[in-house]
Amino acid sequence: MARGTLNPDDLKHAARTEDVSSIDGIMKAYYEVVSGPANTPRDIKRDLSLHHPKAQIFPLMHDKNGKPELLVFSIKEFHEWGKPVYDAGFFESEIKRTVTSFGQTFHVWSTYETRTTPNGPVVSRGINNLQLYFDGQRFWILSSTWDSERPNNPIPK
Repeated sequence: MARGTLNPDDLKHAARTEDVSSIDGIMKAYYEVVSGPANTPRDIKRDLSLHHPKAQIFPLMHDKNGKPELLVFSIKEFHEWGKPVYDAGFFESEIKRTVTSFGQTFHVWSTYETRTTPNGPVVSRGINNLQLYFDGQRFWILSSTWDSERPNNPIPK
């Protein structure tokens, strides 16, 4: 197998057609798979079906002084890293989206807000930055990163 090619077994997580046939569908699924009540397992198989097998996740974290640190994970590594957040209760929803594209590639800026319960107060906001690829049959998430809103980093109007 040539360098950079995929083994067909890497694509074994079958996706729901409604999740991957449009940008609206993949973004809806993207938020649904991370959202849920405390101590409730997330649908990892569904999340894997949204992401290209070689996708990378880049959380941007900030220390108490605001210094940024970019973390780098495979999707499977990200599931382990994010488990404590999800175990505490986590509901993330999209409040605005901007999409640009060229050919089969798409860049999605998705503004979000998070809560610890479905109707609880907003505890954080930020912008997810996703790269998508359309292979002629379905969309794939290639990468995602995000940054959170802070006093010196407000969400644009």
